[in-house]
Amino acid sequence: MLEFLSTPAGIAVMVIFIVIVVLLIIEVNYKFFMKVALDFLVGLIGTIVFFPGLIACAAIARKRTGEGLISKPYLGYKGKVVYLHEFAGMESHIKYCARLFDLLSGRISVVGVTPMNVEDGAFMDDAQLDRFNARPGIFSCLITWGSEDLTYEEMFALDAKYATKREMFFDLWILIRHAVGFCRGERGATYLGETVNCDFTAKLLERGQIHEADVQRAQECAEEAIENREKEKSFRKQRSSSLYNNNMDNPPGTH
Repeated sequence: MLEFLSTPAGIAVMVIFIVIVVLLIIEVNYKFFMKVALDFLVGLIGTIVFFPGLIACAAIARKRTGEGLISKPYLGYKGKVVYLHEFAGMESHIKYCARLFDLLSGRISVVGVTPMNVEDGAFMDDAQLDRFNARPGIFSCLITWGSEDLTYEEMFALDAKYATKREMFFDLWILIRHAVGFCRGERGATYLGETVNCDFTAKLLERGQIHEADVQRAQECAEEAIENREKEKSFRKQRSSSLYNNNMDNPPGTH
């Protein structure tokens, strides 16, 4: 046996065995923590590899609009308000390259559910909230299940299905589907249905299921949620600054 393992064929068998074991370990733990770890790793590698391009995009955006990055609030993991970034004034999908920074910070995943506007959350029922058990993704899980006739209600159900599933090999299949679609020149409209044309709130208003007064209340709730998020960020910043100043005034070992 040892003699066989010392041969090129034996080494190849051993390498294949190790790879299979590693993949199985990752798959078993993928939903719990490996997905987040791999997202961070991809974000780190992507940021390093494309760093010159990211700097160039930021410089072009600043020259065009006066600011490099802009942030927009969305509902993220567990329904919390998160800010996702774009390059200001950039066209097409180039502006979303800034999402690499959000990937590094853990706000989004490589593959995940569709980012949702904050005010849309006011019109989702309890069963639909299961979709927030997964982070928003740079690449949508809907490419495997969606269609040109996809409705918002179907999207919520499919997102919730993905949030429960979250398997490594399924994510790889989704990425392959996106790569094939990109090479073919396919757009999101081919599988995102009505969700690509307008927000959930606007669609409900169009259907007559809600009224302008409902929209106004949803917008107020969204503004309140965003304001609370800003207050939380401000509190954390002030607390960190206060702790830093306190440590500077009372360094360790002094009385």
